[in-house]
Amino acid sequence: MTKPFVVVLICALAGNVPAAGPRLEIGAVGPNVTVTYSGILQGSARADAPFTNLWGAANPHSTASYGGHQFWRARLGGPRTFAAGEMFSAAIRADGTLWTWGATTNRPMLLDAGTNWLAVDCGSDYLLALKSDGSLWGQGQNLYGQLGVGTWLATDHVMLVGDAWRSVSTGQRHSAAIKANGTLWTWGEGDYGRLGTGSSVTTNRPVQVGTTHDWVGVACGESHTLGLKADGSVWAWGSNERLVLGSDILAETNRPVRVGMANDWAVLAAGEANAMALKADGSLWTWGMLDIYWLGDNGDNSSTPVRVGTANHWVDISGGANHVLVIDRDGRLQGWGNPTADQLGEVDSERLPVPLSEDSDWVAMSGGQYHTVAMRRDGSLWAVGNNNWGQLGIGTWGIGTGTNQFVRVGGTVLPFQARLE
Repeated sequence: MTKPFVVVLICALAGNVPAAGPRLEIGAVGPNVTVTYSGILQGSARADAPFTNLWGAANPHSTASYGGHQFWRARLGGPRTFAAGEMFSAAIRADGTLWTWGATTNRPMLLDAGTNWLAVDCGSDYLLALKSDGSLWGQGQNLYGQLGVGTWLATDHVMLVGDAWRSVSTGQRHSAAIKANGTLWTWGEGDYGRLGTGSSVTTNRPVQVGTTHDWVGVACGESHTLGLKADGSVWAWGSNERLVLGSDILAETNRPVRVGMANDWAVLAAGEANAMALKADGSLWTWGMLDIYWLGDNGDNSSTPVRVGTANHWVDISGGANHVLVIDRDGRLQGWGNPTADQLGEVDSERLPVPLSEDSDWVAMSGGQYHTVAMRRDGSLWAVGNNNWGQLGIGTWGIGTGTNQFVRVGGTVLPFQARLE
């Protein structure tokens, strides 16, 4: 019998679903597999790498048999097949190839023709992407070593960071990733202690954070980082200028410190200078400074997590530079923040989640600096907000080409069909 293992960001057992806890736990691999699950079901598929195809499901709504049991793959966090950066966006096409747009092109452009790309995340001016074989690759600017490839030079093609990776997150000038063995590694700009390695040294190679093997999630902000452990606890490190470390005493820290004592966190997100998270019960929480509009309906700055509203139906969250995006289990995309460039569409809500469209077929989203990219259930990508650099991918760019209406990435000429998560 194999040892039990835990997959934190996979969600669902068809049929009756017990209450409480975000994990799918497999006690033994074989005909007598034991599965326990609790969390929120949604009709779209995504699982934390390398378990994306664990059940062999061909699409988000299919079921597959494993060990005599039927499973329905749903999602609660996990790797994204598209991302919004500062002046550009990136996505994995339905055929598994990697594409980008913005900065140098106003339509999706092939970056790499390999067909086994699994996940991608965009920093301010660079990207990191994960293949299904666990290899991690970087492309773009690299002045601070944020690509993790051992040089300080920018590259216009993907370069190998290393192998045996499970998930990745990008910040403004630093990066973090979790290996298949549950260890956490960071690299890039090190000031404010944002790398969590015990120093503020900038590095162009991954450096391990601590020695534990229990990391299951990570999110990079501008100068802070958030981490999620297998026991459901949240940890933070870096700058505390905006109270994101869970303490109003620390100015900064170069090692992880625990945020509160709760053990039921399920999904993390970090914006430019804020922290957000979902609990296993589907509730939404934020902490940080009120002046950036990130605390939802809370009336004061808070160094500890504050609940946003009373709903327990949230399944995913993403933070932009100054806006927050959430999706509920019915597929409704909502958001709030400071919509300086229409990145929230027609919405102008500073403190509470408000629907960004009347549709209920949204399955994932990503907040950039001043634009938003979101995916519908059919795999189509849609964007809204600033388009000065072509980051919407609609064939136009320049001042005045942005929009407060969601538009199809690729336009009608070459509509982009992304790989379903």
